[in-house]
Amino acid sequence: SSEDLPAAKDVIDHLNAKSGSAFRHVDSNLKLILARLKEGATVDECKQVIDRKCLDWLQDKKMQEYLRPATLFNATNFASYVGQLKIAPAAPAKPINPNFLGLK
Repeated sequence: SSEDLPAAKDVIDHLNAKSGSAFRHVDSNLKLILARLKEGATVDECKQVIDRKCLDWLQDKKMQEYLRPATLFNATNFASYVGQLKIAPAAPAKPINPNFLGLK
């Protein structure tokens, strides 16, 4: 609905701020978010999904491109991502200590 439009724009702005992107407030981006809000998602959940996927994907060159409205707010994907919010994110791979391997 039209009262959700400012909320959807706020979600786009949050995505841009977190991912360093420059997605615009155009119908193709907004309609995905508006559909999720209409289904009962909250703005907070939308922002949590953005935060989580940025944490998971921002350092991964192959996955960075998926930090976009078409991926994040696709109905099937979004439901899956909301379900993952309670699960701790995977720890980034730590470099192996060369002393541990007896290489030094």
